[in-house]
Amino acid sequence: MATGLAYPLDLDAARNFALASPEDLVKSAIAITLLTPIGSRPMFRDFGSEVHKLRFMNINDPATQALAVTTITESIETWVPEVEIADLVLTADNEDLTVDLQYVDLRSLGQQLKFMTIILPVGGP
Repeated sequence: MATGLAYPLDLDAARNFALASPEDLVKSAIAITLLTPIGSRPMFRDFGSEVHKLRFMNINDPATQALAVTTITESIETWVPEVEIADLVLTADNEDLTVDLQYVDLRSLGQQLKFMTIILPVGGP
């Protein structure tokens, strides 16, 4: 079973860099992708999502929520290709957008349905 460095970087009990399971690596990749504004990485300007643009929109509006679903789906499909989205449910309040994501990790045997929740700060300044 392949592992990688945990994000955020941390040390384990033996004072080595902590490792993460493949499932945790996929969850980290999804979170990093959604929380990184496109254009913010100088050497990788296309990476990320445009979720941050929702900051100045009415997140409780159905049209804005549809835009959020499209933005999140496109970002994950582009930057985390090992994931196939099964379901994406948004819950909005005035400050945050909660994304409940059901997905399949296409690299895993059995390709079980996996779940994660990520809270995206989209409230105004």
